[in-house]
Amino acid sequence: MTVYSTHSGCNLVACSYDAAKATFISNGDDWRVCDLASDGERAKASITYTNSNGSIVTHYTEATGGSGTCVNDGVGVDIPEGRRVTVKVWHQDGAGGTPRDVTTGYGTA
Repeated sequence: MTVYSTHSGCNLVACSYDAAKATFISNGDDWRVCDLASDGERAKASITYTNSNGSIVTHYTEATGGSGTCVNDGVGVDIPEGRRVTVKVWHQDGAGGTPRDVTTGYGTA
């Protein structure tokens, strides 16, 4: 499952572009976030699920290397099979920046 954060910098269709994407791969419980735009911002993603103890767990991953960079994550994470996984992706200016164009998708582990 792949989710895109589309930058909407103005009210014209030509000003919209995909700024970030996050992909969740259920076979192996891996995910990836990619920075798709040369806008000086970082791409961030969160993966949220309920673990086998019933606790809600959220993992955050970010791509900070500029346009075209991707970061893989999920090593050592075991999401119980059949659990709903919430994937959010956004872009922001710097580590403490405000999340922009947050997009949410849902999948199953």
